Amino acid sequence: MTSHLAQEMTQPLRLPGSGDVGILAVHGFTGSPASMRPLAQALHTATGAPVRVPLLPGHGTDLDDMASSTWEQWCSAVDRTADELRSECSQIVLIGLSMGGALCLHTAANRSDTAHIGLINPAVYVDSPFAPFAGSLAGLIERVPGIENAINKPGQDELAYPQVPLRSVGELFRGVRDVRSLLWRVHAPITYFLSGSDDVVSPRSWNSVRRGVRGPMRTVPLPMSNHVATLDYDSDKIERVLAAAIRGLQGAADGA
Repeated sequence: MTSHLAQEMTQPLRLPGSGDVGILAVHGFTGSPASMRPLAQALHTATGAPVRVPLLPGHGTDLDDMASSTWEQWCSAVDRTADELRSECSQIVLIGLSMGGALCLHTAANRSDTAHIGLINPAVYVDSPFAPFAGSLAGLIERVPGIENAINKPGQDELAYPQVPLRSVGELFRGVRDVRSLLWRVHAPITYFLSGSDDVVSPRSWNSVRRGVRGPMRTVPLPMSNHVATLDYDSDKIERVLAAAIRGLQGAADGA
């Protein structure tokens, strides 16, 4: 991928639309909107709904920016985007990949306008024995290898950082711990997409969400996909299932 195209793919995406339902899609830790663009564009085509894919602070630029960004800034970016979307519609569908899923759960726990949540291998745990100590070790170890491109399908690139500041791992660990404490406040219906092979997030995230939320949760298996399932073999399945859910919301809104 040329540098110009790569830069374009990492930028926020804003697609105008109509109706009472809007779509907010959130990328993962160290990633960029590139991982969510195909899904967002497909859902826009299928539903005509307005779409937003924000670029989270510290992402899509350089590792110094990443190291200085915080969990609170990532949450605020999602909340601001939701507020912007609400100026065009009355209901929001939140869709998140990995850490983006955790951010969507955090947003849904604090908003009553969430109509549906699509979780794609959400990270509500950081599955590393060193994660609890990341913040204190950051003064000794600046960076560790990244988790980019956990994708089974050849030729795909989520345009994530190849390394990650250890301080940022500490921010993620602190943030998802907070999300777990808020799951009881999530009442919106959830579609949980669970990859057959996930090199990043273990099944305990699925179990934690299933046990913690108060709304209904449907699990959709993605047998051919790895962690970044939006760019993997089952991406069309994600698109079909979410498009059907959004059209259902649109139909209910039109009939109200």
